[in-house]
Amino acid sequence: MLPEADVEVSSDAAGLLGNGAYVQGQWFAGSWAPSQQLQSIAYKELFPIVLAAHVWGHSWVKKHLLFRSDNDGVVHILNTRTSRVPCLMRLLRSLLFSAARHSFSFSSQHVPNQLADARSRSNWQEFRRLSPEARPLPTVVPPEFLAELTSPP
Repeated sequence: MLPEADVEVSSDAAGLLGNGAYVQGQWFAGSWAPSQQLQSIAYKELFPIVLAAHVWGHSWVKKHLLFRSDNDGVVHILNTRTSRVPCLMRLLRSLLFSAARHSFSFSSQHVPNQLADARSRSNWQEFRRLSPEARPLPTVVPPEFLAELTSPP
């Protein structure tokens, strides 16, 4: 049984289009760096979760997070804290480091994710309909976070 979540984070990735995450009215959406274009869908679904932890982790101190994903593989990786795929393990290590740095715990749950789908596919009208409480502008993702997560190992 999963612990009660203090904060729920939804995220999604859309093939070649991009990715995004949403938590408590805050959100970001981004496109893929050239080095990410050919990555697996599991990588692309895990990436915005890790990025969210770097962007908002400082506000999650002593909280339990529930990462909601529509990808069973990513849910499994998050809940077991392991992967045999090196690039996925690299992202997971980054997430675990952020969790340790900001003292938050997490679990993951598989859910159909209309809100995240709308955001990752830049369907802004649908995103606004599904989340009227969302801030009008996205959270700015610091370039150093992107550089750290997309640099070669």
